[in-house]
Amino acid sequence: MEVDQKEQNSKLRSSLMRLLARREHSRQELFKKMLIRGFDEGLIQPNIDDFTERNWQSDARYASMLLRSRVLKCQ
Repeated sequence: MEVDQKEQNSKLRSSLMRLLARREHSRQELFKKMLIRGFDEGLIQPNIDDFTERNWQSDARYASMLLRSRVLKCQ
C-alpha cells in the first residue's frame, strides 16, 4: 500500500470510528457516508468488514437501536 493510500485508509478508519462513537450505523449507511466523503470504494468495504469482524459495527445492534427509537416515539 503506497503512502497516500495508507493515509487515506487511516482517515477512513478515523471517520468510521467517529461515526460509530456517536451511534450505531448499518453497513450500508457507513458505506454511503464514506462514498459521499470521497473515500475510495475499494478501501471502504474491507474496512467496514474489519470493523464488523471486531464487533465495532453490527447490523443487529443497529436494528435494535432503530426499533427501540421507533417504539419510544410511539409512546
